[in-house]
Amino acid sequence: HEISTILQRQQHRVRYSESVEIGSMIFSVSGVAFILADTQDLLMTGEEQFFKRIQKFINIHRNSFLVLSAALHGPEEWNIMFRIQRRY
Repeated sequence: HEISTILQRQQHRVRYSESVEIGSMIFSVSGVAFILADTQDLLMTGEEQFFKRIQKFINIHRNSFLVLSAALHGPEEWNIMFRIQRRY
């Protein structure tokens, strides 16, 4: 919820919904949607499940972006980013 606090400070209206994918932000006026993810989440949940989550988000929100964060940018994290770029 750190990001929602920052957005509220900048006078953005923040709403929460049970029907929205966890870790996503949707700017309804512009129609832009972001999904926030961490490479550790991908490693823990499994690649295929993570890719299904991304694909579902893309299908719902045509103007969407993935924001992928990593505490460390080692070979494994670079490999994950490469596979995501190659797939999408």
